[in-house]
Amino acid sequence: MTAEKPPTRDSRPSRSSSGLFLPTGVWTKDRLMVEQEKQRLLPWRTILNDLMNQAHDTESACTWYLMAEATLAQIDRDLDDLYEWLEAIERGDAVCEKPER
Repeated sequence: MTAEKPPTRDSRPSRSSSGLFLPTGVWTKDRLMVEQEKQRLLPWRTILNDLMNQAHDTESACTWYLMAEATLAQIDRDLDDLYEWLEAIERGDAVCEKPER
């Protein structure tokens, strides 16, 4: 006999809100906070990108290399989300949170 799980309640704000979850997990509708988060991530993206470029001849199966590669991909996705949100706000479009990937 399997136990039924109770339905989970989605604690996220309504999709009709024009906000965004920052990569830090904070929900905001503040353009300045989104811009600051973008500026915080850009140097990290540069650092990781440089590391990956310098290590291109390294064994790509190394754990650190794979972790850096995955982190760089995540930062790129986060930055894409931030840029899209900021551009939509500038156009005056309502922005809805995207479903989780």
